[in-house]
Amino acid sequence: MLNTWLFLPPGFFAGYAAVRRVWVWVIAFAVPFAAEAVQRLARLLSRRCQFQDLVDNTWGLVLRSMLGVATALVAQRLSARTDRHG
Repeated sequence: MLNTWLFLPPGFFAGYAAVRRVWVWVIAFAVPFAAEAVQRLARLLSRRCQFQDLVDNTWGLVLRSMLGVATALVAQRLSARTDRHG
């Protein structure tokens, strides 16, 4: 559960930024895979690569990135409306 909570803030900001820059989303979704790969390769960390951690991390990103996208779209619409009406 902690893994899901950990990825909520970056998920929000990735979703918000991805409305204009899709590459941000790609990088954000690569982070959980990279974290698990480092855990698998770096025996010094005494950590194990676990599939469930990957699922939890990604789920946190998905949940919050949807909110980030929605927030960015609302902000764009409000900005466009303000620009039109002066």
